[in-house]
Amino acid sequence: ILSEVLFRKAVREACLWPNHLTLSFNLSAVSLNTPRAVTRLLSIAEQFEFPFSRLIFEITESAVLKDFESALEVLEEIKAAGARIAIDDFGTGYSSLTSLRHYPFDVIKIDNSFVAGIGQSMEDHSIVRALIELGRGLQMRVTAEGVETEEQLRLLKDDGCTEVQGFHMSHPMPADELQRLLSQLPARD
Repeated sequence: ILSEVLFRKAVREACLWPNHLTLSFNLSAVSLNTPRAVTRLLSIAEQFEFPFSRLIFEITESAVLKDFESALEVLEEIKAAGARIAIDDFGTGYSSLTSLRHYPFDVIKIDNSFVAGIGQSMEDHSIVRALIELGRGLQMRVTAEGVETEEQLRLLKDDGCTEVQGFHMSHPMPADELQRLLSQLPARD
């Protein structure tokens, strides 16, 4: 399966990273509904002795809605192993607060369509603020996707968002370039 090949490569690279960094991996609806797919991914991490606590599986809400019971079993397997689960692109499509209550998510990822509007649209900024507060209230991490400007970063920090991703921080880069960048960072305790 392609996802296993990609996951193996990602884990191999992540083993070179400092221990405080996590590996996020998108889990497709197909993987969620393929018997033992997650078991095989966790087995790959185990082969590399990559701690499950450094793994975050990202899942879109539409993927879990296809088969509630099956998805819940897979998500519980991930949690039982010690890995974390992020609900990706939250706020789009069929987003439901019920999902946050029924599934064992650890992270809410605010969709970039809302982040793009902060600083320009009062409505988008209000939604982003509300999602940050919701995550805090549910004791979940919140990641804002698609941060592309200093103003977006400043507004998100002011609103209490502690995790961001987007071109403002870095464009995608090859693994060897990332490794060089990480080697230049100061060591963390």
